[in-house]
Amino acid sequence: MNRFAFIACVVMLFALSCTSGPAAESAPSNLIPRDTFVVVLADVRLLEGAYSTSYERVDTSDYAIASYYQRLFEEHHITKEQYLISYDYYSRHMDDLLSIESDVAARLEEMKLPADSLIQ
Repeated sequence: MNRFAFIACVVMLFALSCTSGPAAESAPSNLIPRDTFVVVLADVRLLEGAYSTSYERVDTSDYAIASYYQRLFEEHHITKEQYLISYDYYSRHMDDLLSIESDVAARLEEMKLPADSLIQ
């Protein structure tokens, strides 16, 4: 009887692991498209980097960063909710998020000025 229960549990776990998970999840209707999300996330990283240079930490500063986020979202014609929903969705799809992060890093790298251009 114990052997039957064990085999039944293994089969049930295998069946559940094959049918559930991020692959079965449909994308939200207001998901920011991947390429647009790369641009937005790069801008968010720039904003947070510039902000944290002036103020100790983004999440604990006395100076509100919310108005800067709002302006950034308006420039990209998205809402804060869309950004959060999209970030959450891509976070649950790790391969997509890793690819997005790689593209964000490449985009930020392209923005860097060569050291020669700073010397005049």
